Amino acid sequence: VGSKKILDSNIDVQLIPSSIVEIPLFLALGVLGGWLSFVFSVMKQRLFKAFSVVPQTFRPLMGGLACAIAALIGSPQSLAVGYGTLNRILSGELHNPVLLSKFMIGKLVMVAISASSGLIGGQFAPSLFLGATFGALFYQFSVFMLPHIVIHNFTVYVLVGAASMIAGTFRRSCSSV
Repeated sequence: VGSKKILDSNIDVQLIPSSIVEIPLFLALGVLGGWLSFVFSVMKQRLFKAFSVVPQTFRPLMGGLACAIAALIGSPQSLAVGYGTLNRILSGELHNPVLLSKFMIGKLVMVAISASSGLIGGQFAPSLFLGATFGALFYQFSVFMLPHIVIHNFTVYVLVGAASMIAGTFRRSCSSV
């Protein structure tokens, strides 16, 4: 708890769908976000089992090394909490599907490795980041697949993706998020 905002985006978001077709899109995004949170949980569990054969004193070393290699290969933006990148996604400044995919996969892998190896890390910020990138990717996919339909604001899909991932990760309804 502090006096500074975590996310600096000053975004005016209209949450009313622009067409009836968007309701199934939001439903699909919520379900797929829940599926992504399931994949995230399963990855952490399986990696925890994999790290259990490594002596406990070497687990953080191996986890840190694996995260460093993943960052060098993939996306160093996925190493930190990701609020700066999240602000760029929310503002619409960052919408390249290739970069968003790299960020999402990189964060998914690195958080699962770090949590399983005993490194310090949380669940809320990574879930927010993963859901936001997934929502942005879902928006890009929807616009590509349904060019004849007016699709709502990019930011709404980012927010719905983030809410669905957080709800799935913490096993709470979206109303509690």
